[in-house]
Amino acid sequence: RQLLLVIKACFVEDAEIVIMDEVSASLSQKDQAILYRIIDDLISAGKTVVFISHHTEELLRVCDWVTVIRDGHNVGSVMRGDLDKKKLASLIVGSTNYDEQIMEDMSAMIQEEEAFALKNFTSYGKFRNINMSVRKGEIVGLAGLRGSGRTELMKSVVGIDTYDGGTVWVAGSQKHYRSPAAARDDGVLYLTEEREAEGLIPIASIQKNLTISILPRISRWGVLQTKKEEQLADDLIRTLDVKAFSRKQNIGQLSGGNKQKVLVGKIMAYTPLVCLLDEPTRGVDIEAKESILNTIHRELRKQSCVIITSPGVEDLIKICDRILVLYEGEIIDRFSREEFSEKQIYRAMQGEVIHIDEVKKS
Repeated sequence: RQLLLVIKACFVEDAEIVIMDEVSASLSQKDQAILYRIIDDLISAGKTVVFISHHTEELLRVCDWVTVIRDGHNVGSVMRGDLDKKKLASLIVGSTNYDEQIMEDMSAMIQEEEAFALKNFTSYGKFRNINMSVRKGEIVGLAGLRGSGRTELMKSVVGIDTYDGGTVWVAGSQKHYRSPAAARDDGVLYLTEEREAEGLIPIASIQKNLTISILPRISRWGVLQTKKEEQLADDLIRTLDVKAFSRKQNIGQLSGGNKQKVLVGKIMAYTPLVCLLDEPTRGVDIEAKESILNTIHRELRKQSCVIITSPGVEDLIKICDRILVLYEGEIIDRFSREEFSEKQIYRAMQGEVIHIDEVKKS
């Protein structure tokens, strides 16, 4: 659908100036390549493209000039030839060096206790024979292209989708959830990749979106303790650095990045045992992305084990202790932190097994 809109604007309407506002956010890597080819054709035909994006890689790929706007102000317009990824990220984020904060080794927080496991977990046509074990305090990344089975796997664990075989283990007990509510009662929470459609209540305030899933915990004799709710909302807003003028502000008035921060805060408020985070940084700006990753890495793992997917390998490399590679519904490779290599993980995502002997043993 997104590509059809692009083709309509670029060729059917035959505009001289085309403004593309975050058009690649919902595209697969294959479709992104088609988009870039369309842009190249437009430029060759003498047309002008204004390209708006959160992603430094595609800004450097597409643009001749890059203008950075932060907090409503123009902080610089720079020729492509004078920029690299690090310089552009510095302009976008400002003085805060999130990379150094995130890259700090937090492996000491990993406990011996197994919090979550899958054994021969299978859903025909989606994924098969998934085996994994995650300890409390550990962050495990699921790397894979769109269609590799990442989202389907998470949805099957929490009961949104059914599965055909295998077992789910939570804190040493075998489970079979028939709904996300049943999974949540056991401390297993799923953060959907579709925040607008499935994750938020658009007509409610920031405060209500943060606390809606834990109202029984902040109530007494069935009466909501308002002060406790407000304090919790304020603490989460501060921890996640949500840009808002009040906890009472309607969630629909926030930017995409701040909405995603609220979704992560909603998970934190529940203090879960297992967090399944499906692309929590998709479609958000660099500041929001680094803030969310920092929160997951430093705060969420204190109380939970985390399984996370991402549209890019770079995010997983920053915060994960291990990365499992899914290809056509199977885990075909595994990387420990000391083995992380963006190039090798990406090769594995294309179906090339890097650790052949280790995979055979597992």
